[in-house]
Amino acid sequence: MKLDSPFIRLPYRFDAAGVLEEIDGVADADAWQAHPRNLEGHRILPLVTAEGGNDAGRMEGRMQPTEWLEKLPSLKSLLASLDTIVGRALLVRVKPGRAAQRMVDAGAYWHRRARVFMVVAGGEGAEWQCRDSRATIPAGQAWLMDGWGGYEYTAAPDAELIYLVVDTVGSATFWSTVKSADRPLDSERETGMSPRQVNLGAGSRQLDTETVRVGRVMSPWEMESLIKEIMAELRSVVPTEAPHLPKLEAALDQYINQWQGIHARHGDDEAGDAAYRQAMEQLVAQAGMFAGNWKLPNGLDVAQALYQTVVLGALRDDEGKPVVIVPPGARTNREPKAAPASNHAESGQDNGVEPAIGAPNRAPEPPGGPAAAKPGPPGAATPENGAQDPDLSPLRSVHTASMPKLLQQAASSLLVSTYQAGKLVIVRENEGKLNTHFRVYNRPMGLASDGGRMALGTAYTVEYYRNMPEVARKLPPEGRHDAAFLPRHGHITGNIDIHEMDWAGDELWLVNTRFSCLCTLDNEHSFVPRWRPKFISGYAAEDRCHLNGLEVVDGRPKYVTALGTSDTAGGWRENKAGGGVLIDVESDEIICRGLSMPHSPRWYQDKLWVLESGNGTLATVDPDNGQLETVAELPGFTRGLDFLGPYAFVGLSQVRESAVFSGISLTERVSERNCGVWVVDIRSGQTVAFLKFEDAVQEVFAVSVLGGMRFPEVLGGNDKHLAISYSLPDEALKEVVQPRTAAH
Repeated sequence: MKLDSPFIRLPYRFDAAGVLEEIDGVADADAWQAHPRNLEGHRILPLVTAEGGNDAGRMEGRMQPTEWLEKLPSLKSLLASLDTIVGRALLVRVKPGRAAQRMVDAGAYWHRRARVFMVVAGGEGAEWQCRDSRATIPAGQAWLMDGWGGYEYTAAPDAELIYLVVDTVGSATFWSTVKSADRPLDSERETGMSPRQVNLGAGSRQLDTETVRVGRVMSPWEMESLIKEIMAELRSVVPTEAPHLPKLEAALDQYINQWQGIHARHGDDEAGDAAYRQAMEQLVAQAGMFAGNWKLPNGLDVAQALYQTVVLGALRDDEGKPVVIVPPGARTNREPKAAPASNHAESGQDNGVEPAIGAPNRAPEPPGGPAAAKPGPPGAATPENGAQDPDLSPLRSVHTASMPKLLQQAASSLLVSTYQAGKLVIVRENEGKLNTHFRVYNRPMGLASDGGRMALGTAYTVEYYRNMPEVARKLPPEGRHDAAFLPRHGHITGNIDIHEMDWAGDELWLVNTRFSCLCTLDNEHSFVPRWRPKFISGYAAEDRCHLNGLEVVDGRPKYVTALGTSDTAGGWRENKAGGGVLIDVESDEIICRGLSMPHSPRWYQDKLWVLESGNGTLATVDPDNGQLETVAELPGFTRGLDFLGPYAFVGLSQVRESAVFSGISLTERVSERNCGVWVVDIRSGQTVAFLKFEDAVQEVFAVSVLGGMRFPEVLGGNDKHLAISYSLPDEALKEVVQPRTAAH
């Protein structure tokens, strides 16, 4: 929240020594946990958190006292004495001489919230800076700082700094007190307000806590308010006649108008998501042109501030995670985290919402530089040090040593799609290491690869690619690549929620989830419906049964999976935990019922395989009697499946409790769910290798093995090689004239 002064000294005074004694007597060392921003030399004790849990980074839900606050009555009295609605509250412990670099409270969460700092120990030698002003906060006092202006601090070199920090939206009484409180760095506003000694004993006020409610879709009125505040800040430092400023203002006006129109029609209904995303993507692209041009008074790039405030968090998916829009062609070393609003926790500059729109960011190296990150023992999960592509957006991951070895021995690689992170991931072995290479798409899901061809389903298109090995040989570094998929054309389907795809001969078949059918494409129509389950009465954009998986056998669509047999809009959700079915397309008969969110049916080695995603399992099904046999239980939501020899490559997603995923057995069986690709030996059911994503990728949709391709590349639509690469029929190639060499 922006305040009228960098520092405001509130009138509350408390017995710091008594509070410190209570802390030392109750809070044992094991209770302290890492700071939400992983600040070196910092530990925190959560006092008020969402649902009273230990996740200090979670910023949504009902804020309640933790078990530790109940054991620290003096601190509970201190919080209640503020006479305000208390949000998240943490006790922070800082080692002598350690510092917190500059933080800016930016984003929708902080727009209406301030922080109260109450120093318990080490205040005399600690230095705090807010905006360009410096101050010392004595122990036993409560101060506000202008979080929007940016602040930092350094603990005394010989004393530990302990302070209490409280998020609050305030109350009428609280803001009245703030209005009259001292501005210690402003002589004209040094009011000398009478201190109020806080009663830390019995009979103190009752603690009132906040319930943080975040809508799935930001309201246009909140969005307009946030944009106006940022632009007012910008105009305070940028002349009105500044070149291109009207273009940015026009882009923002258009964004607000688009959002308001979509909101008036759809509200928070999922039917409006595609339009919301399109508006967000358009703003990201337009504002990206101004990245790096203008900084706000707090030092934030205006494009970054807009991204954090009115793009990230403006729309949330069905799990409540902010939809992340990555700028086309952005070069970053760290992806924006697609996590709940907890990532607004500590600042707007290092809170997991990087990068700025179109601006580069670099992730810090491990302590001691790159060489300090040492691999573990053979077979252990090791960090992806230096293996990721430096020109795109690498995402942090770990893998077993067996993963690159397996791909090397099979002379193969993987394609992995993740709609949540907006990436197609190319997984390949390189000199004994695993290389994960990322291409950006708009909600990539269905994936079909067949040697020389590939197709990818996105938010409302199908993109077609062909492998051109001659181009691969010329890609830098020369001689490294053995396959290069070049875009040939695209087909606009509209938002049909494309799930799995596969070729039946020369014809590409799609699972059209929104219209509950299988379809193909032609040159005239968005799609051509070809088959629907017999319990679906007609075609409607209502996702009635959540048809999702497809397997082609002997050149014909053979098996599909669905999460239910409902014939009403979204009806599959009512019995998602056990209403799934596996269907024979040719006979239109249900082979197996009672499955928990099934995906990815596959026919391999004369067996019918399926992923029972709600249980996190890989299983086989007898097509004759529908008997299901579990082969492996895995630590995640299983979705995406392919085979290579005796191995199954299974995609895992890190689902969270939400309306979609609540009530499934996986969330009860596995508390720490993983995201990545797990390799299962289908002879024994044992996991033999894995690739685990640790940051921005939290969901995997499709997994496809590229057999015989060690180091493939997928070229983007703006790659320079597209302009100088040609594919001609064999007959025409016989008559191609070779370039002449000039005589000397």
